[in-house]
Amino acid sequence: MKKYLQLLKLSFDLYTTYRLNFVLWRIRQFAFFASLIFFWQAMYANTTNVLGYSQPQMLTYGVGLAFLRSIIIATRTGDIASEIKDGTLSRFLLKPIGFYQYWASLDIIDKIFNLAF
Repeated sequence: MKKYLQLLKLSFDLYTTYRLNFVLWRIRQFAFFASLIFFWQAMYANTTNVLGYSQPQMLTYGVGLAFLRSIIIATRTGDIASEIKDGTLSRFLLKPIGFYQYWASLDIIDKIFNLAF
């Protein structure tokens, strides 16, 4: 468990190394969510029913969509290809954590950060 906590700390340090990138990424997530809410509020400005759904139903759908999007779309698996391409995959043979556990942990940590922010 200690190695996973260390991995969490290292991931947080990596994400906050470039603070502007981190902040702009969070602003982009917020802008997506806000634009989704404003879009559906504009759609319901003159009517109470659009495509058979009421405004609270559609806003609930939008919030659920944003929540699931932050879990599903956020992934670190794209970095695995660069590990293979660069030939640095062999470094996992010397580490106390396995390849699959390492990347699964990074993926879970990335999802936790997305949900937290």
